[in-house]
Amino acid sequence: MDIKKKVSVTFTQDDLFDVVQETFPTTIGSSQDEQFAKLITELLLDNSEACNIFFKIKFSSGQPLTIYKENDVVKVEWKRLSVGLDNADAIYKQLQENNLLSENDEVDCIITKFRGLIQFFSYSAKFTADLNPAVKNLKFQKKHYYDVSLRSEDVKSLELPF
Repeated sequence: MDIKKKVSVTFTQDDLFDVVQETFPTTIGSSQDEQFAKLITELLLDNSEACNIFFKIKFSSGQPLTIYKENDVVKVEWKRLSVGLDNADAIYKQLQENNLLSENDEVDCIITKFRGLIQFFSYSAKFTADLNPAVKNLKFQKKHYYDVSLRSEDVKSLELPF
């Protein structure tokens, strides 16, 4: 099991400006380069999710940015799904009884809407505790699924066995 720990790093506005200027050099001229860097810095400062994504892209090891579309099946950790759910303990028990939790306590979900990458909750999704979502012809009855909002970092690719 490959568990990745999160770290938190604080950057100042000046740090962000310097990284933006380094990342997007133009050939127009130094005064215009600085104006573009100021604009992009201000846009990033207004949206913490966009700023997080910018730094992840800038300092990642080349991992592509994945955007899931409607009806994609993904994995989400139960501890994230359970936040704000009424009867979370009963739902968890049902997931266990129906063998719908992975060994890492992840649940298969279906993306129902992509709200945009820089939204705090980028995705709407649904999951069920009643049937196994890992089958090809996935069908949810309205009374048997739960709607959730997810951040981009909550969503993982589902490696299907078929």
